[in-house]
Amino acid sequence: MQDRSSKEAPLVGLRARLHRAGDGVEIPPPNQPAVDQQVDDRAGEPTQIEKDVDAFEERFQGLIGDMTALHDNKRKRYTGAADPLENYLMCSEWIARILMQQYPDAAEFVRSRGAMFAMIARHGEKFQRLVTMVGQEDFTDPTQGEGEGIRDTLMDIAIIAFLEEIEAWRLRERAKATEVQPLG
Repeated sequence: MQDRSSKEAPLVGLRARLHRAGDGVEIPPPNQPAVDQQVDDRAGEPTQIEKDVDAFEERFQGLIGDMTALHDNKRKRYTGAADPLENYLMCSEWIARILMQQYPDAAEFVRSRGAMFAMIARHGEKFQRLVTMVGQEDFTDPTQGEGEGIRDTLMDIAIIAFLEEIEAWRLRERAKATEVQPLG
């Protein structure tokens, strides 16, 4: 493999993560020729894999930005200035109240998990929607569906996953705050 280190910029972001530790060989995306087959002899010109990785990274960062904007917009509509997870906390409370009628111990367990059960239920609904969409002929059409295409559904799934992680973190922090600390 030709040494290109003298004409390459430092590896950052995704390109750095695609480098195998220690051997300096980039891992190509599926169905791409290996890097040593793509070496561009023109000084400073990026190889095709570098262009592909840069395009991927740009798309990934764009999706993160879009997801943030979508979350901020939905948060205002669903919770206003209240707790960002208020709608999920209320749903979990309703789940607990329904369970309490038949299973009092289960209701307390649901309450102890904060908003997690409602978010899991919402995640399940979104995954079911995704399965249904993928089974349709036009599933990659961003306008498919009435008001929500595959992109919207995937963004919602990602946002709910982030919210689940945040609620798990909040529950861990609450548990730490209520632990009895040993004396001394």
